[in-house]
Amino acid sequence: MNGDTEKSDSPLDELKNSLRGDVVSDLDEPEIYNAAKLIWNGDWEIDNSPKYVAHVRGVTDVQQVIKFAQKQKLPFAVRCGGHSLKGLSTNNGGIVLDLGKYMKAVRVDLDTETVWFQGGCLVKDVDMETNPFGYATVLGAVGNAGTGGLVSGGGFGYFSRMYGLSVDNVLEIEVVLADGTFVVCNEEKEPDLFWACRGGQSNFGVITAFRMRLFECPKQIYGGLVLYDMEDAQAMLEAFE
Repeated sequence: MNGDTEKSDSPLDELKNSLRGDVVSDLDEPEIYNAAKLIWNGDWEIDNSPKYVAHVRGVTDVQQVIKFAQKQKLPFAVRCGGHSLKGLSTNNGGIVLDLGKYMKAVRVDLDTETVWFQGGCLVKDVDMETNPFGYATVLGAVGNAGTGGLVSGGGFGYFSRMYGLSVDNVLEIEVVLADGTFVVCNEEKEPDLFWACRGGQSNFGVITAFRMRLFECPKQIYGGLVLYDMEDAQAMLEAFE
């Protein structure tokens, strides 16, 4: 055997070398690994022991992670805020593609009254950017929830009674498909995919960005818990019809 033969990269090295982002594996220090795989509902009975967590920085990183997962035949999960009660944000022995560490850019367009934001944004990331301009869009009532799962799953928030669900206000979605293709879809381009991603939530691709409709946000909003006597139930239900 030739002693000069170069040693091939391990799968972990291969993944790290292909990304601008960073990768944590189950071989890292427990403190680092546990922080990387943390999900919001960590106290639920959700299996959460991925082999790798890839913190991606952009679309090309997403494409590389998908390619790697297929090559290594690994279970695959996408994480934004990690709130999924069904455990969609993680897996056992596979790879988690994390959008939430780096892909949090938000851009407000006042001329078109729209907001573009990356798939790693939390609800509060978008709200904190739109609110100073006097605008909002329909997102969830919990600021720490990830927009990716929320919006793709329907999305109900404070303004839903007036403006509908989050998906009713989505104008465009940027998504990477299972074959690595990057697609921008809306009602005219890839309308079937656009329809599926607005409510279907998972397994259609990795959503890297949304563009949503904005509306002027009231300066003061009153809210809280309203309770009625049971004897008034019929009258209240008829009033809400």
